[in-house]
Amino acid sequence: MIGEHVFEHAAIANLYEVGEEDFITLSEARRKLLPLQQALPELPTAVAN
Repeated sequence: MIGEHVFEHAAIANLYEVGEEDFITLSEARRKLLPLQQALPELPTAVAN
């Protein structure tokens, strides 16, 4: 991911190249995930004393 920060000791870190078929772009993720989102239920309004 662009801009992702993983804080791990460099001596034990491994970097693997990922093929294009194994990841999706942000716009693809948005297009696929936005239809799955549902609005949160209304919460009761708090009454001040």
